[in-house]
Amino acid sequence: MTYPGRFSRIEQIAAAGNSGWTTLVMRFDVEAEACEYLLGLGDQIEVLEPITLRTKVAEQAARVIALYRQPSATA
Repeated sequence: MTYPGRFSRIEQIAAAGNSGWTTLVMRFDVEAEACEYLLGLGDQIEVLEPITLRTKVAEQAARVIALYRQPSATA
């Protein structure tokens, strides 16, 4: 897969389980770009590992939630 300015590749795809989820192994050149891309998929993806990336995605998602819980600065 190629994205504008971002490169990644899918290395392995497993058959979907009973839950309907598919497990895949995906490699990114830069962890920060992986975090950005994966956050864009919202609740359609769960990062299982590496734990450092899972933690970064969770922390960034928490910051987004906190932002939207506050009144808008422009309202």
